[in-house]
Amino acid sequence: MPVSSRLKRPPATKDRRAARRPRVAPPALAKISPPLLASVCERKRLYKVLDDAGRRPVSFFTAPAGAGKTTLAASYLKARHRPCLWLQLEADNADPASFVYYLRLAAQRIAPRRATKLPLLTAEYQLGLPAFAKHLFEMLAHVLPADTVLVLDNYQEVGADAALHGFLAEGLTALPPGMRLLYLSRQAPPAALARRRAEGALVMLDWDTLRFTLEETAAMAKLQCGKRAAPSAAALHQLHARTHGWAAGLMLLLETPDATAAGDPRMEQGDQTTFDYLASEVFQRLDPAMRELLPPLAIPPAVSAVMAAELTGNPHAGQRLEELVRANCFTTRHASGHYQFHPLFRNFLLNELRRNSSEAERLRLQRSAANLLVDEDQPEEAAQLFIGAADWVGLSELIIQNAQGLLAQGRHDTLATWLHALPAELRDANPWLLFYLGAARLPFDLGESRALFEQATERFSDADNDISGFVLAWSSVIQILPGDFIRNLLPLLSQQHGRDARRGSGPRLLFWPVHSQVTALEFPHGRPATAPL
Repeated sequence: MPVSSRLKRPPATKDRRAARRPRVAPPALAKISPPLLASVCERKRLYKVLDDAGRRPVSFFTAPAGAGKTTLAASYLKARHRPCLWLQLEADNADPASFVYYLRLAAQRIAPRRATKLPLLTAEYQLGLPAFAKHLFEMLAHVLPADTVLVLDNYQEVGADAALHGFLAEGLTALPPGMRLLYLSRQAPPAALARRRAEGALVMLDWDTLRFTLEETAAMAKLQCGKRAAPSAAALHQLHARTHGWAAGLMLLLETPDATAAGDPRMEQGDQTTFDYLASEVFQRLDPAMRELLPPLAIPPAVSAVMAAELTGNPHAGQRLEELVRANCFTTRHASGHYQFHPLFRNFLLNELRRNSSEAERLRLQRSAANLLVDEDQPEEAAQLFIGAADWVGLSELIIQNAQGLLAQGRHDTLATWLHALPAELRDANPWLLFYLGAARLPFDLGESRALFEQATERFSDADNDISGFVLAWSSVIQILPGDFIRNLLPLLSQQHGRDARRGSGPRLLFWPVHSQVTALEFPHGRPATAPL
């Protein structure tokens, strides 16, 4: 059966797979909750830097992966008892509308009722982004505690030309007094923040500032070694010299004292290759069951215990992940119960998976992980895996299930991105996919949107018994048509309706709803009494 015939209309209810197990967490909660720290090396030197920077509303952490940015921010906020909104940014949802949607969800963790007053960036606000951004940040004062801190983790995932940079820069001008914004990034601040830096409203914590000192290296060694004997003073000096203050390299070398990476200049830059080399030493020390378990769990960006068990077939997968959390082994547990690997460790595990499994097995795991993410109401993460596995049936079903919700949230760009990822021949053969692409483009390009609605209307006219789809697509065309065309359209509709009625064929039931739609658009204050039908 062709794909298009299996995707005729939006489902009336949620996918039946969602009924197979209780929901683990609200949608995408892992990306809007701060990491829970099992044990952490408190960096009081940097806590004081952040305290002193409190008079300025923006702090920007910039350092390579594995420098300890996320742990520093989370431990500081915990030590100072500051409420926070924590957002993990990703390349596929870093547009302003998605940011606003997830900001609202994150605010609901602190103020479930008041946060619903925060507006969504729907289509009618798209032409006034600066004003909307200022209004949104002003609203935070009425919704959240006065000392709330907003943390934007993985900010390097936002593209250099992304509209979110300017959106946030405008919003910062209206940030309520007492609130702070922390950027965590592997890259330098974007140009949109240049004005804030010039005004002295932004403080930088760069790579040199974030490097572990010798004293902090000793504290980390004591924490990581636990009941084992801590390194001697001479060994600590050597360890600090070898890692150049790189937190990830330090943690790995504490587990691999015989590693031969001494003097490797890549340590200073926080290089992925160096991490992989050292991580392979640690990985081989794990028991065989753990080495088999971990690589598939790196496929999704985060996993719940239920998802980990289903994806691997190991009912104890959640317990094994908890072991890594307690051991500070580059694994974090979120308040939602989801587990997440450090990006460097996740990349290492994905390389292990590619090296030790067939392409067919990897695609099977990707599809399984995507379906599990759908069950846990994480459509964006599922979409990326469907695209990576070229599972166009799964992606098409996901789009049709979520399109109306995305449009209601103002997330037209996200919907359009998913639709453009589909092969053109599949998308063009399915009227619902064409219709939703037209809806996604409506706020930005009326001509393109109208053409897509017209194509959808043609496809719906060929479909059996899909009257609702035909009316929706046709009505959408009418809304975009110029007035002079509409004035000539009603007589044509009347003539066609009469011919169809005489022949006993055609979509007779469609005439009156479409006629009413056209009439409402042409005569918004009522039809003149003398106007002929």
